[in-house]
Amino acid sequence: MNRTCQTCQRCNHYTAQHSRHTPHSTFQVTVTMKFSNIFCKKYEVNRLLVYSKRYNIEFLKSLDPIIFLFYLTGLEIVLPSSDLRRKNRLYIQLRRCVRCVCFGILVFPFFFQFFWFLALPEKKVEGALLFAFALQSTAWFSIRKHRRKLVRVLKQIGQISQMLQYNADFKRKKWMISLYCIFSYSLIIGYLSAYFYSVNRILDFEYLKQSILVTEFKISSTYMPMFRDIAICCYTLGNSIPVISITALYIYLAAHVKSLFDRITKRLRHLKDDSNFHQVLQAYRGLVNALNCMDDIFSYSVFILVLNSMVGLFRSTYSLVFLTKTCFKRNFYYCFSVLYYFIILTSVIVYASETIQAGRRCREQVISLPGMFPHRYLELKILIRKNFKRGIVLTLWKTYVIDRSLLFSAFGTLVTYGILIATLGNIQNQELFQ
Repeated sequence: MNRTCQTCQRCNHYTAQHSRHTPHSTFQVTVTMKFSNIFCKKYEVNRLLVYSKRYNIEFLKSLDPIIFLFYLTGLEIVLPSSDLRRKNRLYIQLRRCVRCVCFGILVFPFFFQFFWFLALPEKKVEGALLFAFALQSTAWFSIRKHRRKLVRVLKQIGQISQMLQYNADFKRKKWMISLYCIFSYSLIIGYLSAYFYSVNRILDFEYLKQSILVTEFKISSTYMPMFRDIAICCYTLGNSIPVISITALYIYLAAHVKSLFDRITKRLRHLKDDSNFHQVLQAYRGLVNALNCMDDIFSYSVFILVLNSMVGLFRSTYSLVFLTKTCFKRNFYYCFSVLYYFIILTSVIVYASETIQAGRRCREQVISLPGMFPHRYLELKILIRKNFKRGIVLTLWKTYVIDRSLLFSAFGTLVTYGILIATLGNIQNQELFQ
């Protein structure tokens, strides 16, 4: 009875009583030993299942800051880790009211921007802002359209983490993504604070005082600047929340998938027995499927993020370099805009490209698996060719594969067009003076 597990006290108690009242026999001892071993194995399996489920729940709980940002945009993503169903009806109705109010704050600047497009003389600037706001709204609606698929992908990635027993510090990751969101939003607040001391705000007030709304419709000139400030605040603070939430969720999932690919690669390299590769291959197959579903969900949204970031970075950099020579202090708010768009552009491209590189290394390790076990070469070769043909890609609207070279191409494009526009502007100024 020394073989039995120490935790199986019931088995030991049963065998002790049985040995007192019945004569010893080899058959009885064998049956008792088998009963105790079965009980021990069931206990160990249940303990491992409970231990592995902890990773799944911790991974889903680490997404709470991002889920809260999506909630502020009017999009509620319900995960198994949330306790919404346990709350009372009053709490649920309150959450719905807050979500509707936040969604109204996001929609409100769109109509005001259309109003400024009609009222202010700078149609190009206001029209470009209106178009950018419309594009970012379509990115948000794309995520809303695939919200159920997004929940399934999050569950699937959590199950793969559970299968691989990925022991990561999810609390640290949660704090890091929270700091990323806070820092990005603090740049928006800094931009907005510096805007109130800029030259553009003064010029907008002068245009509003001489606009058709004041001269013909007899609207008081004192209220128009106030409406302009309110619209700018709602547009800047509200429009940045969907951008930051989508970016944060994308880079967090990309970083987590990269870690899982690296873990699978490490396991495949250290395989010594051919009896354990089925579970690793199953995790790899599920992770590739989750990555492809993730690309289906985020490909259009990430394309809009990259496009708007390049346009915003170009406009802010051009204004900071060529238009602030006379009064740099009055246009300092462009620095916050440059840093904000630079962080979004680089974080999306870098994390996505690193995930693809990790996935390709893992795929190469999977393809080389038959050479590690020559006695099962034919079986592994057929299995890999049948089930592991799908590529590992993250794209921009299913047209352009994200790679490391995309970052250099983006900055090269910005520099090229900046030089061209600056050159054309100098030629036009020389012609005017002549």
